[in-house]
Amino acid sequence: DGFTLRREPEGAATRLTVRDLADGRPGRVLARERLGRDDALAVRVTLEGRARLLIVSAASLSAAEDAARKAAAKREVAAIGGARRQAPPPFQMEFVEEAGGR
Repeated sequence: DGFTLRREPEGAATRLTVRDLADGRPGRVLARERLGRDDALAVRVTLEGRARLLIVSAASLSAAEDAARKAAAKREVAAIGGARRQAPPPFQMEFVEEAGGR
């Protein structure tokens, strides 16, 4: 359950490899693509037992922008106490007794 991401520079582009995680180690390759600066890659992954869509781009950030984004992400996680927001289920379940009882 989970995935790994590897980024390798290839000239003006970047090769991204996404693998599933098996027993805490990189498993089968889910995607391996060479991306340009304006490209993005969408890959289905499993995280916490749920299917998710991972979208990554290969754009490089300056050191200052990288530091600013990391700090903002840490502030957001701290603000929610590390908890994940839960969406309500897409249905409602009610128990109703049958007419005439058995």
